[in-house]
Amino acid sequence: MNISLSGLENDFQKIGHDLTDREAIEEVKQYLYYNPWC
Repeated sequence: MNISLSGLENDFQKIGHDLTDREAIEEVKQYLYYNPWC
């Protein structure tokens, strides 16, 4: 079942290494704000 999930996981791990948790959360908020898919 990990077809694209592993890819997403790797992306999030990269983001986690590049940003602090707080910055990552802000980044996700901005992404969700400009891409409201939920």
